[in-house]
Amino acid sequence: MKTNQAYQELSAIERSLTKNNGDTQLLVYEPATGEKGHEKARAAISAGNVDTADHVATYVPGMGTSVKDSMEGNVNAVTNLKNAAMAEGQSKKVAVVAWIGYDAPPDPKNNHDYSVLDLNKAKSGGESLARFEEGIRGS
Repeated sequence: MKTNQAYQELSAIERSLTKNNGDTQLLVYEPATGEKGHEKARAAISAGNVDTADHVATYVPGMGTSVKDSMEGNVNAVTNLKNAAMAEGQSKKVAVVAWIGYDAPPDPKNNHDYSVLDLNKAKSGGESLARFEEGIRGS
């Protein structure tokens, strides 16, 4: 993995953790290994405390997303979702997670890469998400 890429990924995580008035948690960080299927960092950041929340939702962005380029915007989105859920619901204990725990395929419109259609990648990402959700339920 390139040092500059790792720095940019960690910087995006650091910026994301300052959102939501500091009420964020870094739940997952896996640096890229450079191996096929793990060329990019993986991370999950929550708005709200998943350990004390009565309700937890997980947002999984799709193609074209990465920790480096998308985490900050995704944490903004889950913060807005958490705030809306708290405003509408009876419970004030809500957490919403931005989960980028897989190498999302690129947007085929940008570079004619159609790996988004690869069912093996989808299955692998789904299995990783299921393991993450099991951990959340166990906390």
